[in-house]
Amino acid sequence: MLIFHTADIHLNSNLKSNLDGEKAKLRRDEIKNNFYNLISLAEKQNVQFFIIAGDMFDTETGIVRLKNQFLDIVSEHPNIKFLYVNGNHDETSFLNEDIPPNLYVFKKDWTYYDFDNITFAGKFVPIAVKPDHFDGLNLNPNRTNIVVLHGDITLTNSEDIDYAINLNALKGKNIDYLALGHRHDFEQGRLDNRGTFAYPGTLDGRGFDEIGTKGYISIDDSMLPTFHAYSSRVYEEEYIDISSCESELDIINLIKQKIQNKNKDNLIKIVLTGEVDISLRRDFDYITNQVYSNHFFVKIEDKSKIKIDINAIMSDISIKGEFLRLVNQNEDIDPEIKDDIMIMGIKALEGEKF
Repeated sequence: MLIFHTADIHLNSNLKSNLDGEKAKLRRDEIKNNFYNLISLAEKQNVQFFIIAGDMFDTETGIVRLKNQFLDIVSEHPNIKFLYVNGNHDETSFLNEDIPPNLYVFKKDWTYYDFDNITFAGKFVPIAVKPDHFDGLNLNPNRTNIVVLHGDITLTNSEDIDYAINLNALKGKNIDYLALGHRHDFEQGRLDNRGTFAYPGTLDGRGFDEIGTKGYISIDDSMLPTFHAYSSRVYEEEYIDISSCESELDIINLIKQKIQNKNKDNLIKIVLTGEVDISLRRDFDYITNQVYSNHFFVKIEDKSKIKIDINAIMSDISIKGEFLRLVNQNEDIDPEIKDDIMIMGIKALEGEKF
């Protein structure tokens, strides 16, 4: 037996927080095609069951067309049984539509599907979960039991956690594998002496809050999850200390050196750190353009600090010195932000934009 477990595809995400319209559309198409290619791979590998643990869609925008596409693909793969539970982003999907006979949807209450010696059970997890929400689960201890849920695992009945799945409420319920969705990174663990749980994470990263390799899970007769990388592109972060740089060209060359071996098809956020002299002018649009051309997407975030000898400037007979003395003597200014105000003032007097 072979099972694929996916979740959080978010097919119709906007993706415009970092990308322009053209590249956002390209990424939406890539994410959709990557998901559909995974279904084709499942067919080639004789996968019997394909679990989608919620949030296949991101919003209601354009969802009808995508739903119909997915239903067509399900119909084209009759040898695969697709099992779907709604997530918080698509909680009404496939509850009322006419669906192919090989698509099995878990409803608001516990829903069970039996195939030979295996049982799949699942239900929708609402935003506010009552303590008894997971009561009533009834699984035969002599069968292989897989439970499919979408939510955030916890060990208590916590009202502070949205879509909370209390693992303690599921222990001792004869679960062999708990297939989860909602968290966007791969994660696995023991449920109890019998069962394990796992999140596959999202199939494709959609922003720099989802960095690193993404993919899906396969499960065989052992009921143990195996993660497989399958993302079409990867979001990466690279921290670069620019303290040694004395010019924009130094910064550009250092960035190019640090990222020259990275996959040019990936999306890279460069975070600049360290301390630089106040006289070092930095046009980040220009710097970005100089390193962007060889990569699909590059974003620069400046977390470097200005290196200023405040004490030396404060003793100057100058406008800058007078400004620092006035700020330093003002007892109404919070001491914790005085240095920041001084630096911003010096930068303004130096003519730097910020």
